[in-house]
Amino acid sequence: KLPASEAEAKGNIIRSSKHPNDSYFKGWKSTDDKILWNIEVESDGLFEVQVYYACTEKNVGSEIEMQFNGASISNKIQTANNAPVMGMEHDKVLREESYVKDFKPMKLGKINLKKGKGTLELYSKHLNTPDDLECNLITLRRISE
Repeated sequence: KLPASEAEAKGNIIRSSKHPNDSYFKGWKSTDDKILWNIEVESDGLFEVQVYYACTEKNVGSEIEMQFNGASISNKIQTANNAPVMGMEHDKVLREESYVKDFKPMKLGKINLKKGKGTLELYSKHLNTPDDLECNLITLRRISE
């Protein structure tokens, strides 16, 4: 699992809170915006990738791509996930920490990754509507060596 708390944003993307724990990324405005994780792949293998996201109907058809050390994979958003912010209704005082959302997984696909260190990048190859796409987690599950 690669949570937003362990990533950095480049471009217009911002965290949902100044506190990284339980935060997510929002403010995706252009194809130049990226979310970056410094990772190490311990051995070559085939991985299944999922991106946990939220967006409205306006971004159905937008394309998300992941790249690591020359290997890349992409897929189009097929289903909207207009997840509301949760937790605010229980607060008596405005919190500094991030509120949460029910992010849904989207299969990005399968990718062969080689052993090594590098920066895993998540970005949009095509973004229908700016400031609508949000992300809080990527999962990479090893399928085979």
